[in-house]
Amino acid sequence: MNKIKISFTAFVLLLLISNQIIFGQVPVISSFSPTSGVPGTVVNIYGNYFVLDGGGNLPKPPANFTTVKIGDLYAYPTSVTATRIVVPIPERTPGSYKIYIRNANGETESTGYLTILPPPPPPITNVAYLHGFNSNSTTWTSAELLFRNEFNEDHSTNVSYNGLASISQTATISHSSLVPYANTVVVAHSMGGVLAREIKRQQGTNCNMKALITIGTPHQAAPIAELANENFAGVTALWIDDLAQPWLAFGSANEAFDFAISILTPVLDYAVDFFDPFYTLTPAGVDLKPGSAFMNTLNSNPTSTLPEPVYTIYGHEDWYSHIRLADAALNESPENGAYVNTFMDVIDYYALNAWTSYNDASNFYDEYLSNRFSDPEYAYWCYDMFIYWTNIASQFNAAAYAMNVFHQSEWNQFIVGETLTGLQVDERNCVNDAFIPRWSQAPYFVAGDRHYEALHTNHAEESKTNEAIVQIRRALQQQDINLPE
Repeated sequence: MNKIKISFTAFVLLLLISNQIIFGQVPVISSFSPTSGVPGTVVNIYGNYFVLDGGGNLPKPPANFTTVKIGDLYAYPTSVTATRIVVPIPERTPGSYKIYIRNANGETESTGYLTILPPPPPPITNVAYLHGFNSNSTTWTSAELLFRNEFNEDHSTNVSYNGLASISQTATISHSSLVPYANTVVVAHSMGGVLAREIKRQQGTNCNMKALITIGTPHQAAPIAELANENFAGVTALWIDDLAQPWLAFGSANEAFDFAISILTPVLDYAVDFFDPFYTLTPAGVDLKPGSAFMNTLNSNPTSTLPEPVYTIYGHEDWYSHIRLADAALNESPENGAYVNTFMDVIDYYALNAWTSYNDASNFYDEYLSNRFSDPEYAYWCYDMFIYWTNIASQFNAAAYAMNVFHQSEWNQFIVGETLTGLQVDERNCVNDAFIPRWSQAPYFVAGDRHYEALHTNHAEESKTNEAIVQIRRALQQQDINLPE
C-alpha cells in the first residue's frame, strides 16, 4: 500500500514538473520598436513565451490568458505569436511608460520605456502674407498664386499696409485685417516678420497666427537702417575714387569720375531710392534700428512673440551681392544679370589694362637698359615712361582688386553690419542676403534646425526666386504646420 502511495505521489510530482516545463515560463521581452509614437502608432514587441501553445498563431489572445498593458492601461494587440506581439498605442496621456505582458504563469515588464507623444496638431488651413518696409502686397502676388494652386487653403490673405508707420501702431490697428482668420500660418518678408511678432506680442493667446514663416526678417534689428545714412556716402566716395584713380594717372581728370559714377550708377540709384533719409527716419525705420525702444521691447522675451511652429529662412547671396541686390531691385527681381555681367566685365577690363600697362612699362624699362650709355637722354625718357606706366598699371590693378574684394567686404561691414572673415573673403562667401545680417535673419531664439537657407538669393528676391520658394514650401509642409495639399 505504501508503495502504491509512493508511486502515485511520484506520478503527481512528475506531472507537475512536466506541466512546469511546458507552462511555467513567464513572458520574456527582448525589445520593441518603435520606442516612441503618437496614439495609434503600431508597436512590435519581440521576445518569447507570449503564447503557450507551442508557438501557434492567435489572431487575438483571450483577455484572461495573455494581456498587454502600457503603463496601467490595457492595449489590445492585432496579432500575437510566441515571439512577437503587434499592438497599436492606445489613447492616453503623453509620457514614458513601461510595457507589461502577462500570461497564465506571470507578468514581465520591459527594461526600457515606450514614449507616447502628443498627437500632431490639426493642419493649418489659412495663409496670411505680410510684406516688408516701404513695400506693398505685390511682394507676395506670384507666390500667393503659386501656393494657392498647390495647397488646399481655406483662406488666403495678402493686404497692403503702411510700411513706414510705427510697427506697434500697425499691429494694433491692422491685425484684424492682416491676420483675419483663426488657425493661420503667416508668411512674412523682411519687416513683415517683425510686424507678425508684434501682433503676437499684443494679442497673446487671442492671436489668430498659429505658425510663422519669415524670410529675410531682421529679428534682431536691421543695422542697415542706421549704417546706411552714416556710412553710404563715405563708402561710395571710396569706391568712386578706386575706379577713378587709373584714369587720373592717365591725366584724364575730366573723364575719370564720370566713368566711375557710370559704373556705380545702379548701386547709387538703389541706395538713393531705398536709403533716402525720408524713409529711414520714418517711424518704421527708427523702429528697426539696433537698440531702438521697439526692438528692445520685442526681444525682451522673444519666445512670447512667436507661435509654437516658427521657421526662419535667410537669404544667402553670391559674391558681388551689393551689385546683384541693385540689379534685382532695379530690374523687378529676380535679377536679370545684365548689370552683374557689366560689373564683372569692368573688373576684367581693369585687369586687362593693368596687364597691358605693366607690359608697356616692361618694354620701356628694357629700352632704358639698352640705351642708358649710348643715348642717355632717350634712356631717361624711357625710364620716366617706365615709371608712368608702372603707376598706371598699379592703379588699374588696385581698382580691379578693390571691385573684386574690398567693395564686397566694405558693403558687408559698413552697410549691412556683418564683418566677413578672411576665410569668407578667400572663399568669396558674402554670408548674408546683402541687406540683413544672417544672425538677425536666423536668430538664436529659433531652433537651429528651423533655420532654412535660400542660396543665391538677395533681399529683393526673397519672395520670388526658386530657392526661396522651395524653402517656404518646405516649411509649409512640416508636420507642425501641415498645410493641406
